[in-house]
Amino acid sequence: MDVILNKIEARLRESGILMEQFEKIYPKITEYFMPLSITGVSARTYLHWKSKGLIPDSQTNEGQREWVRLNLIDYVWIKIIQVMRDFGMPLETIKQTKELLFENILAVLVPDKEDYLNFLRTESDVDPEKIQSISELIDLASDAMENNPEEFDVHTTIIGSMISDLLIKNDRGSVIITKSGKEFDVSFFSYKTLDDFKNIVLPLLESPHIQIPIRKLIEDFFDDPKSDKFVDSFELLNFKEKKVIDAIRKKDFKQIIIKQDQAEESIIIELERDGDILDQKAKDVKRLLGLNEYSEVTIKYRNDKHIYFKNTTRL
Repeated sequence: MDVILNKIEARLRESGILMEQFEKIYPKITEYFMPLSITGVSARTYLHWKSKGLIPDSQTNEGQREWVRLNLIDYVWIKIIQVMRDFGMPLETIKQTKELLFENILAVLVPDKEDYLNFLRTESDVDPEKIQSISELIDLASDAMENNPEEFDVHTTIIGSMISDLLIKNDRGSVIITKSGKEFDVSFFSYKTLDDFKNIVLPLLESPHIQIPIRKLIEDFFDDPKSDKFVDSFELLNFKEKKVIDAIRKKDFKQIIIKQDQAEESIIIELERDGDILDQKAKDVKRLLGLNEYSEVTIKYRNDKHIYFKNTTRL
């Protein structure tokens, strides 16, 4: 089993994912510890959605009969439901979206491996070497599931992968809803794989559609004051990133410069007397660092010590 997992780790590393990052983050985003109230959805509305089959089975276990507890994946899904209801989407379309996003990726890919690989060869721009690597990764995952399923996460879903890729690889993903006649069609795409699947995604984007960006939902979660005590539980910041937050809170700096990933101006924070402003800056910076929206950071401390580091932990 260790040999198989080592091979899987090597394949994931080739695609820009370190196994230790995945093992650290995925359990955190699947842990149930947040109350329903954090979503702004009432218990009555939640139970109605549940009765209509909009809530996945993972949220209906024995331990949640009296008090609903959510993980980050559940939170994002409930916010997606809210958006779809705001746009007047019928319940059946929302249920269709749930079935797509909560589908077990491996349960689909393993038995339909050849069909999927043929799809990549004929319908996408994924290069042959990467397709071969995907083929080998599916085989390794299949062996791991067959030999020791209890040690292998067979419940990895599309929405879970989108969220973990967002946090690990600084990716962005969206759910797209188009309409064909009287029927709604639900799809999804990732920004980092857009070039490989542009022949499929671009026609969707060029048609009238509703797009729900997953990253924006998580950014709103970070910005919500009610989420402060839960954000730290995800342990998204590494040691150097935590030093930035500590410096702001302790006012132990002259200047902090954060260069963002996007083509935007650098964020410059200079020591201010107003503690409330600094507290708000700490929240903004925590979101920026936690979601990997930066490329490098410079801290100029009050004792003239400097710390500089780049964002090399995730792609």
